[in-house]
Parts: sequence; structure tokens; C-alpha cells
Amino acid sequence: MELRLPISELEVLLGENFSPDDARLQATLREFYGFLPDTTSVSVEDGHVVVAWSAASEAAKAEAERLAKKAALRAQKGEHGKARDILKAALAMDPSMTVARRDLAMVCIELAMADEAKDHLIEVLKLDPTDAWAFVILANHYMRQDEDFETAIRFLRRALELKPDDQWANSSLAAALIQSGQEEEGLKMCEAAMAAHPESSPPYMNKVILLVKRQDFRGASECLKTMFRCAVPQDTRSNEHFRQARDTFVKVQNILANNKRRQSEMLVDQVAARAGEVSGFPVKATTAPLEALIAAKIAMAWKRGSDHHLLTIREGDFPDILKDHHALHELHHVLMESEARAAGTNLWFITTRESRSAAVRAMDKEIRKLERKGYEAEAVARGITELLNGASLFLYNGPLDMFIEHRIRRDFPEIEEVQFCGVAQFAHEALSVTFNEKIRDFVPPTLQRINDTLNGAYAIFVDDLFGRATAFAEHYRKLPTFELSQRLFGEWRDSVASFQPGDEYKLVDCFADALGAREWYRWREDPAGR
Repeated sequence: MELRLPISELEVLLGENFSPDDARLQATLREFYGFLPDTTSVSVEDGHVVVAWSAASEAAKAEAERLAKKAALRAQKGEHGKARDILKAALAMDPSMTVARRDLAMVCIELAMADEAKDHLIEVLKLDPTDAWAFVILANHYMRQDEDFETAIRFLRRALELKPDDQWANSSLAAALIQSGQEEEGLKMCEAAMAAHPESSPPYMNKVILLVKRQDFRGASECLKTMFRCAVPQDTRSNEHFRQARDTFVKVQNILANNKRRQSEMLVDQVAARAGEVSGFPVKATTAPLEALIAAKIAMAWKRGSDHHLLTIREGDFPDILKDHHALHELHHVLMESEARAAGTNLWFITTRESRSAAVRAMDKEIRKLERKGYEAEAVARGITELLNGASLFLYNGPLDMFIEHRIRRDFPEIEEVQFCGVAQFAHEALSVTFNEKIRDFVPPTLQRINDTLNGAYAIFVDDLFGRATAFAEHYRKLPTFELSQRLFGEWRDSVASFQPGDEYKLVDCFADALGAREWYRWREDPAGR
């Protein structure tokens, strides 16, 4: 078998220029092709390198191909160690299989055997120096493992000579240029790639990395929003880019939100004054310890028989931006109830002994099953009471919270970063509780179904609110309640499009009906509604 390759094509790998009569060339080439059988001959003829070795027999080639296919199946199953051994056996039979050699390199990358992967990729290029994709993979190794940006840039420029429109080569070269300090050229490449292929995620992330490095957090935020709006996850690599993008977005939003602290603090004061005007009762604020991760809560004047609303903000060490967001959220409860009172549509959500008994009866078998698991009857009774109270409040607050956050985003876009931090914190907390195995073991399936469904609907809402900057709903997609979560979100979306004061209570009933929990609470007319 014979390869005839121009010396100029190999010089990219050799890292220097040679003339055909260079005395060092023969020795360099013999070492260069040392991975081939001992019988291999290497010579230089008319500006070309000629590499010759005995071709594998037809039987050996067939067996090598069979082994390569077997290795591919092993790799697909995640059995990369076995795939590596099989591919080595295949190459021993037919060293000319560049595809198998490239596959071996990829398997080694999965096994975190970076140096061996690099060796195999270089071997691929020694056999076929026009393999653009091998240049790209190899360049990324030099960038990430060796931080050798000069070599990476050389390989990537060669890849683009071979395939000028390759998106990954362009993206990788932009990243290498930026990381090597050639920022302006790298930035221009990012922007050109984003314009040519807006659906591709890597150019956005390369630009974001540069903007964060320059502390242009506003620019980074806007670039990420464009990525979430335009780019599409295409494979495992782009999925990783989206994960990195969302992690970066959280960090950037936190920085921007803290930079707006004074603005969000003033907005809370303005909305508190507005709530006082609309409701006819002033808002007074205080600080006090609050349970769990609650940052603020409101006690309305008409429900506590007082001449003012009381806004309680969490005392002690807690992020100020979360306090601001929670306070703003609570004040919107006052605004919404005030508007419903003015329209004569306000209702009070209550539970009674009868409604609680109806809920307990619905879970009778599930409660007895808990006792058979070994939980003490008293502990079960106490736990069920707490869980039932929580689920009932969730039935009420879930739809209202979605209306409120939609309204905050619509009316106060200037503090969207503050809102993002507050809403994301709640969604993260919901995830940790939802998928806590100890909690799931104790919670009766009926209550778990309600919580899973409502949390899933809220996760879909959050992802929609922030334009795919979050992916909370993906966690709930694996639950059997997700389809119902989607349906409830659809009901909310339809309701918000034509919302009138008091419609929030109709949506609570809609959610409860879908969850089979309509008998778990009662409505009482607001006795002082205007």
C-alpha cells in the first residue's frame, strides 16, 4: 500500500518547513511514520513523501471492518474501554483504517486519555493530511489540555483551508484567538459566524467569554439572550454549550442585579406607596425572622382587622436582591386584591374542618400505607396536616404567583435581573424539594402528584418568562405529571391573555379541578369588598 503526500501538507504537522534535499528530512520522516509496520519504507520524490507498506489481506481488511463496527456499538453503549481494545485489534490487522484510528482517538477522549487521543489524531493526519475534522479535534486538545494556542491556531487555520465553511473550525479558531490575546480578530470571527449561522451556539459563548473577561456584563447578558432566542441545541456538544451558557447567565444576572440594588430598593418603596393608594390602606414595613427561605411576606389590612398592611422583610443575613424581589412580589398581592375588591370580584381562600376532612378521606389508604411502613401514627398525622396545609396554599398561590411575576416582568423591565434572581431561587428550591427521595418516601402520592404538577407548571412558566435562559422544566419532563403541568400552563396562558380582576380565583378552581382537589378549600366573599 502506498501514500504519496506533498511535503507542504505535512509541514503543518511537522511545525517547520523542509526542502526535499534537507538532510534531516529522511530521519524525521522515519520517526514520523514509526507507528506503521516495521516493513514500511519512506522516501522523498519530486517534492512528495512516499510511504509504502504491505497492504492487509482481504480477509484481514474484512475482519478489521467487522471489529470497527463492533467497537462503534460498544462506544454507543458507553463501553469505551472495550471499544478501545477492539479498535486497537482492528488497526493491528489494517493500519490504513483512518476512520477507525479517528474513532480510537474519540474513545480515548471519553476515557480521559488525552495524550493517547492526541497521538492517534496526529497519526490520522499523517495518513490523511486533508482530514479537516481531525485538525479541529486535535486543535481543541492543544487548547484545552496543553494551552498551546499557537499550535491550535495553526491547525485550525489549516482546517479552514480544507473546509472554509466548517462551523466548528470557525468557532474553535475564534476561541483560540480570544484566549491567546488576539481578541479583536476572534471577536470579528464570532460576529461573522453568528450572522451566518445564528442557530449555532459556540460563537455566542466565545463572545460571552470575551465580554465577561472585559467585565461587559450587560453585553454578555444581551448576547446570551440572543443565543437562547436563536440558537438550537444540535448534539451533545451544543447541549454542553447551553449548560455553560445558563450557568454564565445566572452569574451575570446576579452581578447586574446587585449593581441595580438602589434602583430595586426605590422601586419597592414606589410600589408600596402605590399599593397604599389603590387599597386605601398604607403599607408599613418591618423586619423579623421568617421561616425557611422566605424573604418577605404581607399581612393585608382587611384580613387582619388593621388600619394598615404589614410588609415583613426577612431579618438578618440574606441577599438583598432577593429581599427586594420578594417584597415587590408580596406588594403585588395587595394590588391584585385591591383591584378585585374594586371590581366586586374579590374572594377569600379558606380551608374548613369539612374541606380538610375531605382531603384526608381522599388519602385514607395512602396514610394507612405510611403507618405500615413503620412511621408512628402521631408523626404521620402531624406530617399530613403540615403537608395538606402546604398543598392547599400551593393550590391558591401557584396560579397567583404566575400572574404576579408576569405582571412584574411586563411593568418593570428595568429590574429584570433582580426578578430573575428571585424567581430562579424559588425554582431551584422547588427542584431540591421535589426530587428529595426522603421527602418523596413520606409524602402521600395524592399530595406528591399535586406538588409535582404545580411545580412543573411553574417551571414551564419560568422557562417561558425568561426566554429559554433557564431549563427547569426539563427536570420535570421525566415525571408522569408533566403532561398535566403543560396543560395547566396552557390554561394560565389563555387566562392571562384576557385577564380581568378576580380571574385569578377562577384559575385556582381550574387548577384544582384538574388535580381533583376542588373540595379541599372554600371561597368566602370579601365582606368589605367595594
